[in-house]
Amino acid sequence: MENFNTLDTEYGAAHGTLSSYIVGFVLSIILTLGAYMIVVNHMFSNAVAAGVIILIAVTQQIVQLICFLHLSAKSHARWNIIAFIFTIVIILILLVGSLWVMNNLTGRTMVPMQGDGTVNVQNAL
Repeated sequence: MENFNTLDTEYGAAHGTLSSYIVGFVLSIILTLGAYMIVVNHMFSNAVAAGVIILIAVTQQIVQLICFLHLSAKSHARWNIIAFIFTIVIILILLVGSLWVMNNLTGRTMVPMQGDGTVNVQNAL
């Protein structure tokens, strides 16, 4: 059986240190609280808040990939590429699926309204 140090050197695998875990944890908490504060305090309009929260989510994903999964540029393993592709696919599935479901539900549950804002009972049934 090969020595683990040889495998680490050959494949560029990195092991985390206590400081990298602490930095990752603190950054994750700060980013989570930042997103929470934006929503709770209504700091931006809805469109801007959604954009900022998406940016925070992508940043947090990168922080977790680097600090906790130890993905770095010097690693030669194919797992880095596979992990990033998997992350992108999952994010796209969640985003597109959520928008599809919300749009579908909105179309099925909204009661038709007249121009003055009152419900048209004949069209609702």
